[in-house]
Amino acid sequence: MEIDATMSPEQPAILSLPVYEDHHQVTSRRIISSGNLGTAPLTFLDASGRASTGPDGRRVFRLSDFICDISSFSEPVFLIATPKTSRACHVTLTHELIEHPGDPGSFSDVEITAFTWTPNGTADPDIAFDWRCRVVSNPIIF
Repeated sequence: MEIDATMSPEQPAILSLPVYEDHHQVTSRRIISSGNLGTAPLTFLDASGRASTGPDGRRVFRLSDFICDISSFSEPVFLIATPKTSRACHVTLTHELIEHPGDPGSFSDVEITAFTWTPNGTADPDIAFDWRCRVVSNPIIF
């Protein structure tokens, strides 16, 4: 496998990727050097709630809809959802870190998109689900 190491000025430099998290420690694998593992203490925000998808089987929400926290967020973001229905159904989640408008490169929110699906792969509308998000929370120091 060949890796293209060229980067544009707008592209962030990611020199390690998280591979495991446990007890407020994240283990990362360095991707530029020898691939050694390293750990770093981190603070996590753990939030959960209940929501439901709309008639299109989709729901978009932000953590700021559920919490009042002044933090800066970063990867990794861990998501899980459980549908609250007795019939067969799947829930998938995606996320995007939302950049703070006054501080480029700092992320002040997490946007989560939930999709509900029937077993045959079509959108499953109006499904309630419980969700949980665990994200690195970097306190803002004034």
